[in-house]
Amino acid sequence: VAALNSAGRRTLMCGDGTNDVGALKQAHIGVSIVSVPELEKKQRSADEEIGTVRAEEKRERKAAKKKKKKRDSSGKDGVTGEKKPKRNTRADRIERSLRALREAEEELDFVG
Repeated sequence: VAALNSAGRRTLMCGDGTNDVGALKQAHIGVSIVSVPELEKKQRSADEEIGTVRAEEKRERKAAKKKKKKRDSSGKDGVTGEKKPKRNTRADRIERSLRALREAEEELDFVG
């Protein structure tokens, strides 16, 4: 950046602001990409929780389909006595994850 500046060129530097602060300051235009580890961690955690819930639901649907197919092929009719999936618990987990994502977005609005 310094060499380009001394050659009379206009410079723009883009970086994360951690180890390139000097170059960002020397450039005519310095753009620092904001990184907020706490918010990134919160968002990643919420995304992972939603992914986990989706995977659980997919496994349960697959298992239920397999049981139904097995039951249909055996010719038996009747109630299996299966427990219903804990939908409220899953819905609560997804709601908490979505709330955490919203909070992270709101906090990010104040950064910068």
